[in-house]
This record gives sequence, structure tokens and C-alpha cells, in this order.
Amino acid sequence: MDDQQVRPAVAIPLALLFAVAGGLLRFSHLGSMPLADAEALQAMAAHSLAAGIKPAAVTEGFYVSLTGLFFWLFGSGESIARLVPAMAGWAFSLVPALFRRQLGDVASLVLLGLFAFDPSLIAVSRSVNDVVLPLLSTSLLVYALISERPRFAGFALAMAMLGGPMGWLSLAGLGLGLGAHSLFKQKPFAAIVVDHGKKQGLVILLSASISIVAFGGGLYIQPAMLDVPFNGLASIFSRFSLPTGPTMFLPGLGLVFYELFALVLGICGISLLSKNSARWFWLYAFSLFMFIATYFQPEQNTIALAWITPLLLVGGSMFVAEFLTVRPLFDRETLGMFIFSMVVLVFMGLNYLSAALAQVDPSVTQLRWTVMIGSFTMLAASLVLVTYGWSFSVAWRGLISALAVFLFAVNINAAWSVSHLRAGNTQELTDATIRITDGNVLKTQLEAVNAWNFGSGLNERVSVVGADSPALLWQLRDSSVKFLPGMSNPEDLGDIIITNPDMVDEQLEKAYRGQGFIWSSEVAYEALTFSDWLKWSVSRNFPVNEQRLILWIKADRFIDRQNNPE
Repeated sequence: MDDQQVRPAVAIPLALLFAVAGGLLRFSHLGSMPLADAEALQAMAAHSLAAGIKPAAVTEGFYVSLTGLFFWLFGSGESIARLVPAMAGWAFSLVPALFRRQLGDVASLVLLGLFAFDPSLIAVSRSVNDVVLPLLSTSLLVYALISERPRFAGFALAMAMLGGPMGWLSLAGLGLGLGAHSLFKQKPFAAIVVDHGKKQGLVILLSASISIVAFGGGLYIQPAMLDVPFNGLASIFSRFSLPTGPTMFLPGLGLVFYELFALVLGICGISLLSKNSARWFWLYAFSLFMFIATYFQPEQNTIALAWITPLLLVGGSMFVAEFLTVRPLFDRETLGMFIFSMVVLVFMGLNYLSAALAQVDPSVTQLRWTVMIGSFTMLAASLVLVTYGWSFSVAWRGLISALAVFLFAVNINAAWSVSHLRAGNTQELTDATIRITDGNVLKTQLEAVNAWNFGSGLNERVSVVGADSPALLWQLRDSSVKFLPGMSNPEDLGDIIITNPDMVDEQLEKAYRGQGFIWSSEVAYEALTFSDWLKWSVSRNFPVNEQRLILWIKADRFIDRQNNPE
């Protein structure tokens, strides 16, 4: 297979398969998880825009504008709130097709598949965040500069500026990368504008200005929103601090649990890219800058994986492309080494599963670990023996092929997990620190109570005492909500009250009926043991600290009290 050309009969079906699979993993069951606090802040801004009200303190104008339009057309809900990130994430998974000339046919096709199934890229595509749109916009900006499309470059520039704090940081990182690129005496992409005179630059600025007015102004609905780009710029440093405690290690653990395939093949591939380091140095500098910038935001430092992963996957795709095109993939001897390596790797994986899950008997667990280490030693010894007794090429190609297939299977399992398509909506490292557990249950209960009296949904005031959560406001978005720091006379609070369990008094219990529910959960990272991490790597279940709330509804609202008043 030639690295410059792939037969359309092979390339087109594979590309379509990767596109469909990437879309399914990003769009399926988007509403399966309630919005977390950080997601709810931006979703509520879009909800206000859809109602014709200027949102307060918007930093992500592109998301708010498009989602506000979708809310106005289709109504608000978790799935619609996450639709824009899912669309952007899917579009980013197709970006390798734009860089086919720079990567080569084989590498770009491989990269399409890797982007489609990558767990970190799927995770940021399925939540409201300020990462996936900047990822897409910076990649489109690079493509527009390379292909000399100034109007498109202006739109991509505006998209990054309206992407929130990470959008501005991505532009800074891209500028740093292009500056580093020019140090190697390679023509930076930005020089294309200069080469064609000032006209190109003016077209870019004009296109960017029109796009900012359109999307920053809420698609012209709220022109007063034109301060949105500068809100994002001003808030860059407000979220930065030094990560402390167990959470500071989460990005590293995320690379191990989610990106083993990218790590192994990416490191091999980066060694290939280094042969032409001047060509790719801008990508090294950009990825490292963005990884560090996101790491020092403790609330979302695991999202930093989304910035380093594309670099690793580009390297991995280049490695696989060279691996495929040096010579035919398999001859009889290499196939034998592939099958042997695959059997040993699967055997090791089964022993790992047993050791992680069946930890009741220490002697059995120890035996599993011993067998797994012995299997690894046997595989390494076999590689050495085949290398020196037969052929280095046979040993290397057989082992790497088996390792790539095995790790890709692990990668697909992780992708399935972060998309929350596994049963039970299990906890992922890429999820919000505090997960909202029963948000949809709360909304359903309130709608049912209101239907008894009014025949339709939420349409009256709800008093929330001692719980100030944007996610709670999102669930009550169709009600008139009043947040109170402490309890006052229940008669003054209305018919529906939500409180913390420690704010219950005798007067409240006498006049209202209460139903407790788990509102949110937070992983107790500080209490996790090595055994807990092993179990989580297979079952995705963590010990959590739960926050409970109580929904109080005035007793005379219930049918039995209406028929038999006391």
C-alpha cells in the first residue's frame, strides 16, 4: 500500500465507517446524565437567550448563541444542551481528512479511525465545556491558513475568540507554536497572509468581525452581548491554581487508563516526526502549552488529555502508516509471531481482570499477578529469541501488530465507557468532579405534583433553602426559583421547598410532606486505595460522598389531604 495513495474502493468505505462510528459514540444518549454545575451555567445562559433575555456573564458566546437557537426551535433539555459540543466533537473527528496532503493518504485514514474512537476526544464531545470548540476552531484556522482561505480563517478565528477562556488560550498556544516553528527557518503559516499582501489580512479581520457580531451578539438577538469575547479573555486567569491532593495526578492516570494506545504508538510515531522536527515543532509547542494551561485548572484538569491526545494520535498514525507501507503487513513467519503475541496478551488481560475483580482471596490474587508477570516475561524472551535466532523484522512487526490490535480493543472499550453507553452511568475520570445524580428525578416529581393541580408542568415558585447550585437552577428552569440562605417561616416560602437534610424542623414537617433523594455525588479520591483503582479500571465504580436534598410539598396539595382535610 503506497503512503501517497489509497484506492478509493478501500478509502471511502473505511472513512464512512469511521465517520458513522464517531458520530454514534458522540450523539448517542446525550441526555443520559444530568447537567453538572459547570455545564448548567452555560446552558442557563442559552435558555435565557432563547427566552429573549440577555444572559449574565457569558464567556462562551458561540455555544450560547447556537444552543439558544436550538432551545428556541426544539425546547430545552440535556440532549439539546450538549448538541453543540457533540457536533463540534464530531466535526473535529473528521479534521484529519482536511490534512491528507500533509499526512499522506494512509496516515490521514488511520488518524480518522483513531480520532473516531479516542476516549478523551469522545468525553469532551459529550459535555458542555470550553475545550471542544477551541480544539475545532484552532485546527480549522491552521487549515484555512495553509490552504489560503482568508474568509474561512476569519470565521475560525472568531470561533476561537468566542470559545471562552480556553479559546483565547488556544490562540495564544497556536501563536507560540507558530513562533517556535519560525525559529527553524520554516515559513510559518501566518506568513502566508503577508505573502499575499495586506488584502488577505483585511479579509480575515472583516470575516472575524462579522462572525463575532453574529455569534457574540446571540445571532443578532441580543446585540448587547458584544462584550462576550472580552468576558472570556478577562476570565482566563480566574480559574487557575495549583492542583493539590490526589486530583493532581488525575491527568497522568487518565493517560494510562484511557490513552494507552495513543501513548505506545504515539511515542513511537513522535520519534518518526522528529526526523522532520521543524515541520511539526509548532504542534509540539501548541500541545504542550495547552496541556499545561488546562492542567492548572483543578476543576477540569483531566480535560487536559484532549489537548495532548491529538499530538499522540498524529504520531501514532504516522507510525502505523510507515509500518504498513514499508512492506506487506504479514508474511507467514510474521503472522505466526502475531498470533503467538496476541494469545499471550489476551491471557495477560484475562489475568488482570481476575486480579482486579476477585480480590477476596489474597493468595488467588497473588497467583494471578504472578502468572501475568510470567506471561510478560515469556513474551519478552520470545521476542529476543526470534530477533537473534531468526529475524528482527519478523519479531518486531509481529509483536507491534498484536500490541496495536490488543490496545485498540482496550481503547474501544474505554470509548464505550466514557460515552456512558455502559449500563449504570458509571464514573469516569473525565466526568465533572461533582456529578448530579437525581436531577431528572427531581424535575419529574415536580411536574407530577403540578399536574395534579394545574394539569401541566412547572408553573409556580420554588424556594431553595441552603443549596445554591447552577445544576439545581437548570432543573427548575421552568419555575420561578428563589434561593435562600436559611429557613424562615414555612408559610412564607410557598408550596414547594427544597432543603438540605440538616434544615428540617418540626414546623416544616407538620405542614409539608418531604421526599429525600441523592442530589449529587463526589468521588472520595483521598480515600481510594490501590485495590479501588484496580476495580474501577474494570467496573468503573468508585466510592463516593453523596449530598442529599429533601423535596417538601405542602400537605394540602396531595389528593388524600384534599379529600380528607384535617
